[in-house]
Amino acid sequence: MFDSLPDADLIDVVTSAQRAEAQACARRLDAIGVLVDRHADLDKPDERDRHPFDRWDRVAAEIAAAQGITQALASSQMRYAQVLRHRLRAVAERFAAGDLDFRTVALIVNRTELVDDDAVVAEVDAAIVQALPRWARWSHKRIITALDALVLRFDRDAVRRSKSANEGRHVEIRPLGNGEPVAEIWGTLQATHAVALDKRLDLLADSVCPADPRTKAQRRADAVGALTRGLDQMRCTCGRPDCAGRDVADVAVLVNVVVNQSTLDGHDDVPAHVPGFGVLAAEHARAAAVGGRTRTLTDSRSAGYRPSSGLAAFVRSRDQLCRFPGCEAAADRTDIDHTVPWASGGLTTGSNLKALCRKHHLLKTFGNWTEVQEPDGTVVWKAPTGHTYATSPASWFLFPTLTRQRTRKQERACRRQAERNLNHQERLQREAALATLAAKDPPPF
Repeated sequence: MFDSLPDADLIDVVTSAQRAEAQACARRLDAIGVLVDRHADLDKPDERDRHPFDRWDRVAAEIAAAQGITQALASSQMRYAQVLRHRLRAVAERFAAGDLDFRTVALIVNRTELVDDDAVVAEVDAAIVQALPRWARWSHKRIITALDALVLRFDRDAVRRSKSANEGRHVEIRPLGNGEPVAEIWGTLQATHAVALDKRLDLLADSVCPADPRTKAQRRADAVGALTRGLDQMRCTCGRPDCAGRDVADVAVLVNVVVNQSTLDGHDDVPAHVPGFGVLAAEHARAAAVGGRTRTLTDSRSAGYRPSSGLAAFVRSRDQLCRFPGCEAAADRTDIDHTVPWASGGLTTGSNLKALCRKHHLLKTFGNWTEVQEPDGTVVWKAPTGHTYATSPASWFLFPTLTRQRTRKQERACRRQAERNLNHQERLQREAALATLAAKDPPPF
């Protein structure tokens, strides 16, 4: 499209596209702000605000589903939208004109959040807009410093505190994402805990015999397995039959790995999946299966309300994530929900069960969302606004035998029929409600 343009014109395209992007983002947030004011204005008390799934959550669910994003990200957009509509109106005007990008707007919103006097907010808003030309092409670090200085001038109690390292302590674990059976771990600990952990790893790393082939660094990493079990000794890998440490198990927790039988048999190299972790290369999956217990995942039917362990494993392995649009909650931490309620005759079977995180389980129960589940696991959601969203099981690409039971053409036809079924159910409910009302108060013929 732009191959024939000279460099100067390409730069002009970049800057104009950046402005258009900012304008589109401002327009989106403005629409979100109207929705929030209309349905979740926190300044107008409502008894629903005391519910576990309050008005704010309901609006966030609609916005998240429409964009295919998480509920948390949608809630963040709502917060920015409200601030731009009611606090920083001058900043909002510059944003709508494309003079500010969203990252800068987010900085302004966050750094001015503690200013609570309306008159001071207006002064800060005007001062920021006046200073914007001088901030052009500044780094975000410089903008933060300038914002804090500006806020300090108007309200000394409203400058955001930088989080201390102690307040920000945390531990995070994340897969490397390259298919290898390793993850990275990092975080910030209290000093005494960090020193104790460091010494504990050293002690465990030295608990194997001198013939262990691993380096000290590798043994320290593997010692985490012994820590998870509370052991005083880690497993030795020297391979000698008389070694006392060869039978020590490193990990006491159960780790599930979903893998095709054809992959285990060596007929193909389709990656496996570790719930909550990600994909695992075929060769590592085969190695992990050696000596492990295996079972075949199949759809089944349980006689009672609660699914059997095998059926629950099938549903969670098929779905992998919460089935609400945009949600990223791992299926092993979700509820197993009946699409057609058990009390209404819904079966406890894979075609009527799905994984839902607790928040979206509450949304379905109390938030006026309806859904239809197809036999292959596809769920068609209908929002209170009438918009529909279809979500397919995340396992489809790796394990199609868990999901696909029809051709693509048949699935499209089923989706259309599913939406018709939703409309049909709602029409019958309205007609029943009108009939009940007419019976209580018949017209005077």
